[in-house]
Amino acid sequence: MIQNYDSSCVYEIYEIQNTGKKYKIGEIENNVFYDLNKKGKRLEQGYHFRNDQSFWSQFKNISIKKISRPLGGYEPVVWGVYWTLSILVTIFFVVADGDIEDQIFWIVTSAIHLGITIKFRYNTIVVYWMAAICIVILIILWSSGGKKKF
Repeated sequence: MIQNYDSSCVYEIYEIQNTGKKYKIGEIENNVFYDLNKKGKRLEQGYHFRNDQSFWSQFKNISIKKISRPLGGYEPVVWGVYWTLSILVTIFFVVADGDIEDQIFWIVTSAIHLGITIKFRYNTIVVYWMAAICIVILIILWSSGGKKKF
């Protein structure tokens, strides 16, 4: 059973095989258990989740991984906005720089930055950091553009 069950988090259920390898068999989100297909994608229909012995007795030799959702499911929106802004900033610096070495520097730096943020995108601090940067950049863009003079 899951100690201190938090319905705002996602729980990944792994079956530990005889070889010691973990195989993801399901996910729990918002009190719903989802079976996974061979590719690890959720099947359409979920089942009501009860954190009791009758539910857990159907599994043998499992491990559970808790994934927090600090923004209540809006993390993909934050990721998309952040990565879009990051790519636009990279394009700006590549176009603004005439020297090929500087252009390569910005492209490599951007690729490393995207790789790191993709790897750690489920970390709570990283999600909040991405949201804060997006808000600041969008406020700067909004306040600097579209001023009409009469």
